[in-house]
Amino acid sequence: MSSGHVTKRAKYKTSVKDPGTSGALRLNEQKLMFMPDNRNSSTKLAVEFKSIQGHKYTKEGSNKPPLINLSNTQGGSYILSLIIIRISMFAGIF
Repeated sequence: MSSGHVTKRAKYKTSVKDPGTSGALRLNEQKLMFMPDNRNSSTKLAVEFKSIQGHKYTKEGSNKPPLINLSNTQGGSYILSLIIIRISMFAGIF
């Protein structure tokens, strides 16, 4: 079994209109973990993938922010907004 993981900048939201808590989203083969930038924040998340029963996401090309809404087996949900950093290939040339 591989020990690979992916880490992305994200915001954890309690609702779609919530501004969210900034932090890092880390995914490995078994679970996803969200750690807020503010270490004193109580907004920490560790969810095993086997407890996720469904997902919704914003379509590519939409004018809405990229959101992922994961629903769990207990009827709750986790809303994550991925932070996309676009870097121009011409940055630093001029």
